[in-house]
Amino acid sequence: MSQAGDSRAGHAMGVDDLYRVERVLAEGVEGRTELVTLDGSGPYVRKRIPRGRVRRMAWAALADCQSSRLPHVLASYELPDSFVVVLDYVEGPTLAEVVAERDRLPLGEAARTVRELCEAVTDLHVRHVAHCDVSPTNVVLAADGAHLIDLGNARPVPFHEEGVERAFGTFGFAAPEQQGANRVVTVDERSDVYALGRMLGYLLTGVDPSTRAYADALDDERLVPSAVRGVIRDACAFEPSHRVATARELADAVEAAESGIPASSPIAAPAAPEGEGRTPSRLRLLLRPATILALAATACALAAAWLLVTGAGRAGGDGSDAGGTDAASDASWLSGAVSGAASDGDGAGEASSAPSAAASQAEEDLELVDTGYFVSPSGYIHYAFGIDNSSEDTLYEYPTVLVTGRDEDGEVLFSDTMVSSVARPGETSWCAAQGGNGNAPAEVEFQLSTGDCVASTVSPDEMPVYESSVPREVSDGLGGTAFVGEVALVRDGIDLSAPATQLMVVIVLRDASGAIVCGDSAFVTRPAEGASVSYETLGGDVPEYATAEAHVLPWF
Repeated sequence: MSQAGDSRAGHAMGVDDLYRVERVLAEGVEGRTELVTLDGSGPYVRKRIPRGRVRRMAWAALADCQSSRLPHVLASYELPDSFVVVLDYVEGPTLAEVVAERDRLPLGEAARTVRELCEAVTDLHVRHVAHCDVSPTNVVLAADGAHLIDLGNARPVPFHEEGVERAFGTFGFAAPEQQGANRVVTVDERSDVYALGRMLGYLLTGVDPSTRAYADALDDERLVPSAVRGVIRDACAFEPSHRVATARELADAVEAAESGIPASSPIAAPAAPEGEGRTPSRLRLLLRPATILALAATACALAAAWLLVTGAGRAGGDGSDAGGTDAASDASWLSGAVSGAASDGDGAGEASSAPSAAASQAEEDLELVDTGYFVSPSGYIHYAFGIDNSSEDTLYEYPTVLVTGRDEDGEVLFSDTMVSSVARPGETSWCAAQGGNGNAPAEVEFQLSTGDCVASTVSPDEMPVYESSVPREVSDGLGGTAFVGEVALVRDGIDLSAPATQLMVVIVLRDASGAIVCGDSAFVTRPAEGASVSYETLGGDVPEYATAEAHVLPWF
């Protein structure tokens, strides 16, 4: 490990030590989940996930979700062997505990709970992620209703995987297609619809759907009215194409059946769920300034330790994790992560002699060459920038750009830190993200910092070659704009000092003069050599533009 890598790992471990563990909520091969406090503040939920089990797509989507019934991430950082995420804690029992105590729930309460869960999964579904483990142990029943937790099994949709060693999700609630018949798993949004239908049956009967007694209990008219039973069976059809199509439709069908309307009556899909006044999340950034400083008197220590976090407050969050599968893998890269330590293995050539020398050389070789941004109606910015590396054989990891928003008087409104994974020799590397805190800036400044760069010597012939199609504009289904396309790995090679497992697809929008007017991004799994992978950005408001271009950035 390089000196810079040692320093980064040391800082992150210092951050980790500031939390006090009150109790362990769950522990297993997927990681460890703890209830922690920070200098008297909290409690919070801290999840420690082995780095090889981090699921980036799920947390990228969660970053933009508006529902208060999904987890809210306060901080995340990298340790040498694990990724750590800190979430706010929701007080309340799990649905499993509630049903164990009360035997079952009355129709009104059960229907309301399932509709609230439909709201949560719909927010994930419009961002092309399925939760894949909607089960009683993953729902906290708080004073304000149901909260869906634990994204450890979440998958991008549509999802298809062959050679599956084991099923995932909670048996009895997980859809048949998640069980890995013939070692093949295929998942889409209807997999969550199945689990929601089973959840409704479980809440009304108090019987575990994995047992033989469940079918008999479901047929008991005293427990499950026939109209509701019809909705449950439509949601839980074995063949996905025979199910209720979406969680939105399921929520409407449940409400109609509860009111006595036959389940076969036409159901109108409701409008997309509103954010109920909550400001958009800032989690799409890969690094954030230390907004957790307000949580404790140790603010200065945290800042010095490079705790870089997201800062959009909202109600909701994660509760205790007990039972279920993959209980502690509920975290991923999330924006805001402190950069991982550089490997000293067979990575990108030879590390330079000292971090200070690398930083000094990077200051000469790296230049911020192009920047631009768009202020959305919500007051947040969507920006893009390019970092040009004039060196012919030196690759730099962790170049940092400070993004500062100012008002008309020049006063600071927000300050975000964006850390790029790499600046490749002889190329311009691009980054794009969402920033700000909801206060619309009059101007935005971009400042490049090379103080934390790690340098490696590499020949351009050793680097991988990526190709991307021209991004195509599509509707995001919510009145906004998303971009789709494909990325191919034409030739494999050395990306980073640690193996790249993900790619950031950077979308740059320009006006007729060539100026950047907006930026967006998507994360995809790095394809094999000669293969390609499709991408879709998360969508939202974009300004008028003349051209759209896609760039590829390797990521851990």
